[in-house]
Amino acid sequence: GLQDIVRFKEAHPDRVTLLWGNHDLHYLYPEMMASRYDIEHAERNAHYFWEHQKSFQLAYEVEAAGNRFLFSHAGIGRKWLKNNFPALKEEDITAELMNDLVGYPEFMASLGDVSKLRGGDKEYGSMVWADVMELTNEENQIPDTVQVFGHTMMDDPFIYDDKLYCLDCRMVFCLNMNDGCIYGANEEGMDDEG
Repeated sequence: GLQDIVRFKEAHPDRVTLLWGNHDLHYLYPEMMASRYDIEHAERNAHYFWEHQKSFQLAYEVEAAGNRFLFSHAGIGRKWLKNNFPALKEEDITAELMNDLVGYPEFMASLGDVSKLRGGDKEYGSMVWADVMELTNEENQIPDTVQVFGHTMMDDPFIYDDKLYCLDCRMVFCLNMNDGCIYGANEEGMDDEG
């Protein structure tokens, strides 16, 4: 379970990236409480996540085959960011910035933004709550960036214009650093360097 995953991350810190999702953060910030919140074990879960919070990130990015890949739980919409942080410049939208903002009250409150597509009252959801359909709007995409996320459960991977990859979190996918392509774990193109 979760403890095994965190132990594996801590044993291989440079090879594993764990991303915060809405069902993790709601133990740290109960005002984000959503479905599948385990009330019976909430205190234990919150303690565990606080104890291991340095093992998690909100976003991760990497350059591969001339493209910038940005990984997050639900995808980062620039409209969500602009609505909450109008002074933010597009060139500042990086994984490093998102990770640096963790813990700041205004930013943490904005992570609770849920769009109408997912039953909320906002036009755009946050990077832990966005729906893939919000991100297909070109005005909501981050320029010159390929985003990879998995919040919206899909029967099959959803690939939009080679800019958005919504991957089912129950399956293993890998980015091949040599060709910049994303492959399922059993597909051709995967190698030990991927």
